[in-house]
Amino acid sequence: MTGMVNSVVADWFIGQPCKWNEELLRQFLYEFEVREIIKIPLCSIHEADTLAWAHTKNGIYTVKSGYHFIREQKRLEIGGGEASSNSDIWTKIWRTKLPPKILSFIWRACKGALPCGLNVQKRVSEADPTCQRCLKDNETETHALLGCPFALNLWGKGGMEEMVTEEGVVCSLVAWVERVLRCHRGEEACKCLVLLWASWNYRNAAYHGVLSTEPMLFVEKALSFWVAWKQVQPSEVSSRLVQQERVAWIPPRNGQWKLNVDAAVFGDAGCGLGMVVHDYQGKVERMGVQQVRDKWCPEVAEAMAAEFGLLTAKQMGLDNVVLESDCLTLITMLKSKSFPNNYFGRAGKKVLDLASSFSCICFNFTRRDGNVVAHELAHLVPLDFSTRYWVGSIPERVEPFVVVDSLAIPN
Repeated sequence: MTGMVNSVVADWFIGQPCKWNEELLRQFLYEFEVREIIKIPLCSIHEADTLAWAHTKNGIYTVKSGYHFIREQKRLEIGGGEASSNSDIWTKIWRTKLPPKILSFIWRACKGALPCGLNVQKRVSEADPTCQRCLKDNETETHALLGCPFALNLWGKGGMEEMVTEEGVVCSLVAWVERVLRCHRGEEACKCLVLLWASWNYRNAAYHGVLSTEPMLFVEKALSFWVAWKQVQPSEVSSRLVQQERVAWIPPRNGQWKLNVDAAVFGDAGCGLGMVVHDYQGKVERMGVQQVRDKWCPEVAEAMAAEFGLLTAKQMGLDNVVLESDCLTLITMLKSKSFPNNYFGRAGKKVLDLASSFSCICFNFTRRDGNVVAHELAHLVPLDFSTRYWVGSIPERVEPFVVVDSLAIPN
């Protein structure tokens, strides 16, 4: 690091337009530091440095965001990597298609909020924590719902005894639910959670003196309740208040050129940027794809796609352009000229600066199905991390979507 003691950030750039000098970065920094640095998009606009807070969307610090940041850090220090996984499990639970009554029960069970023997003893020291059904072990949520012989009998009656293995019994209830939602999809995962609810109802009946009740009755009652709930739920199509029709691509006015742009994020591999230029008759004038190894977030990638498209339009000599994207956040930012104090805001400023070089330009938002050609170009495979253009020809994968757009143009 000695050779870079008096260096400035610009010393880490290379090329024109400038990019991060990854080879140099790796000589002096750890790999995990390099990965984070190259995610930062470089801006050609010269302006004073500003402080930005990474934990809000607009880059401005708030007490609330600071509190949540410190709280999350403490959770990570205490529980290792479990903090993020626990937050994921709550999201998975509430997104499961089950009656709210059952989801609320699952959430309370995973939070340790059920009045099982051990929890009662924590509040009333004289209480006996022993399971009052098997009289063998202390009654925890896991024991009451999965481990007790009476609970195992219910799972057997429900035809899912294999779900309650020894591994499932010894692990925590949260881990068991997480495994069910991860390894089993749809109806099977839902049935497991419904039987978990039935198991608790069976336990409560025993505690109220109905121990002789056949567990199959609780299985049937719970499954019937679930089926009845599903029957009154609207279908996925009818659940939309207004069923949206496909948005067709619309050509620009005579004398204008429409520039559609989109971006794709390929995880750690990099990003793909797609652009297509049409004239007022709907004819494709040029298509372009730029694949980069930069690891941008989706919003920054959308801004970089807009920059790529505008640079191409400028090279073509176009001067009256409609820039169209399916990223509402980007279009809103460009129209309002209100830029957040973060990487996305810097990338947006660069786009607006480039747009100002056109004599006439406007920004338009469209839904994904009105931007499908640019979308397919952004996702074009294989990835060769280069810049490619098509003039007078169309990639085979994209051609069907060009045809669909052309058929939607009014005569």
